[in-house]
Amino acid sequence: MIPAARLSNEDYAYWQLHAFNHLGQILAQHRQLHTLRWAIDPYGYGLRGEVVPSSDYTGAYDIEYLFAEWVKALGLDLLLTGSDQLAATGQHGGCRVTITASLPTPPQRKDTT
Repeated sequence: MIPAARLSNEDYAYWQLHAFNHLGQILAQHRQLHTLRWAIDPYGYGLRGEVVPSSDYTGAYDIEYLFAEWVKALGLDLLLTGSDQLAATGQHGGCRVTITASLPTPPQRKDTT
């Protein structure tokens, strides 16, 4: 068995810069879409975007719609998740991109009997 090669700090810096530059390209190409909370994955191997509720978009339908817009725009593949989570991932321009969303829990109905 051959051990995995260790990456140097320069390698990590390269991949972080690559992910950062790719994020700039994504944002420039999709200015019309709702803003996501973006992060660079550890060691720069990819990008993560999260649909965050705002004062304009708070309901499950709104969040699902925003999620679907980004998934379609980036050509990502849906992942199987729990009933209150959405996730999609894929390669976009040589960079792994993952989009997630948490759906709000519906209010509990009070039993009036």
